[in-house]
Amino acid sequence: MPNREYQNATFLPDGLEMHRPVDSYAAGQLGSVVTIKDTDGVAKRAQIVQLDSTLSLDSTVNPVAYDGCLAYWLDRTKYLVTTNLTLAGRGNIAGILRAPVGVSEICCIQQGGRCSVNFVSAPTAPPDATGLIVIPSATAGQADCLAAGSAATYPPLGVSMGTATANFADVDLDLGPAVP
Repeated sequence: MPNREYQNATFLPDGLEMHRPVDSYAAGQLGSVVTIKDTDGVAKRAQIVQLDSTLSLDSTVNPVAYDGCLAYWLDRTKYLVTTNLTLAGRGNIAGILRAPVGVSEICCIQQGGRCSVNFVSAPTAPPDATGLIVIPSATAGQADCLAAGSAATYPPLGVSMGTATANFADVDLDLGPAVP
């Protein structure tokens, strides 16, 4: 039986920060979409996915999968995501990871609502509260912000909601409907 989108009783042991080994989570919930009102009082939409083993690596050869990291669809039919931009392609944005996630773990990717996102160290335009367009950058796991009046060259993640601190800024995510 296929997974059902918007299940009534999806179990998120740690909220959107949930991440678990594959064998310790209900496999039938993979692909489920949840909307919760987080501790900041804002509704946030997320989807339960599995992080693939083909992750991008940082300069010390550690897998890149952290809170605020962009995740890309590797296989939509299996709800499989990666942080490897080369394999997935810049336009295949799936959502934002909400916790440091291990290889092949089940986790949530946030797709809607306010979220802290990692930006490149020198964005095209500094994120601010004026609602600038946010797109995936050419650097794996990181976003870029476009100057006012610029056209998005890749599907937008949403709009900026504040200035960046240590390369992280709030974004009002709107990645459209979840993958069914």
